[in-house]
Amino acid sequence: MLLPGVSFYSVVGGWTLGYLLRALDGRVMSDDVGALGALFGQYVGDPAEALLTHALFAGLTLLVVAGGVQKGIERVGKLLMPLLFLLMLALIVRALTLPGAMAGVEALFRPDFARLTPGMLVEALGLACFSLSVGAGCMLAYGSYLGRAPGSAIPRCG
Repeated sequence: MLLPGVSFYSVVGGWTLGYLLRALDGRVMSDDVGALGALFGQYVGDPAEALLTHALFAGLTLLVVAGGVQKGIERVGKLLMPLLFLLMLALIVRALTLPGAMAGVEALFRPDFARLTPGMLVEALGLACFSLSVGAGCMLAYGSYLGRAPGSAIPRCG
């Protein structure tokens, strides 16, 4: 059964590929919010291009998943995780060089607890529980591919 979230993420993945192509040719390098909104409208308004990038993302995902955990997900993860780290570092450096960046850093590290509401606490707890459950699910999935530890008395399941 295909979950609704899976189709949502594949559409957003297609959008990401579409915007990557636009970033490479410089079309998204603008400060004009209206122009960027029009660019997005043009992109999603062209069914052929949106479907093409969605299909490309789905095909790439299929190739990774078909490779299995070690030859697919692990191999791609070894490449993409360091790239994600480098991208985050580049974004942090870029953000800190923008005007008013230090005011944002100060707001980050000096929160105003007077503005905290009970609803915010409930939402934060919900996010924490979701993150923990996703992490535990990933550990279980990847752990099922591990071999038995040498000298372990615990029998391997499956």
